[in-house]
Amino acid sequence: YTLYINDFSLHTVTAWQIGATTGTIVAGMNSTQGSLPSLLYAPWDIIRDKYGNFYVSDCGNHRLQLFCATQSLFSSGTTIAGTGLAAASA
Repeated sequence: YTLYINDFSLHTVTAWQIGATTGTIVAGMNSTQGSLPSLLYAPWDIIRDKYGNFYVSDCGNHRLQLFCATQSLFSSGTTIAGTGLAAASA
């Protein structure tokens, strides 16, 4: 089994295999916030669908990012909701 953890402070989503001593970052870059498609800023929540895609609520960027399972290490997301701007309407 794998546990997926979004780290609000480190701006990442990490996969942990049960029993492992380290995890693997699958979205974002450790301790690097940003608004580029490959970066997150204070991720709040994640959902993984039956196809292995991740939907990340990117709180600091006011957007919902989709990270497709077919991408290498989920390196780049696609904004599917939100504008990336605080107080802006979508």
